[in-house]
Amino acid sequence: PQVHASTPQVFAALGAPEFHPAPEPAGSERFPPQPSGNELEAAALQANPALAAVRTQLHGFAPFQLSGSGAAWFHPCTDEEAASLLHQLHIAGYRAQLHRVLREPQEVQA
Repeated sequence: PQVHASTPQVFAALGAPEFHPAPEPAGSERFPPQPSGNELEAAALQANPALAAVRTQLHGFAPFQLSGSGAAWFHPCTDEEAASLLHQLHIAGYRAQLHRVLREPQEVQA
């Protein structure tokens, strides 16, 4: 959407101290089957209330989640669901894209 919140404003709304990123998980933990939520979402909605209206609209299609401090939204789904969802979102005027998660190659057992 054409609505966004600046990352510094979101962190200020969160009342967060200086940011220190967590270490990156290894292996399959990097891509969980379903996201576990976004701790910045409430602060992003506070920093830019227009994001709440976008969230309400998107939830009419599927349970989208805000990515980071906004304003990218995502919804993990199957390829079949993605095709239909993309079509619906494009008709509604959203710029939507399909991105597939690439898994790390599995070791070949000898």
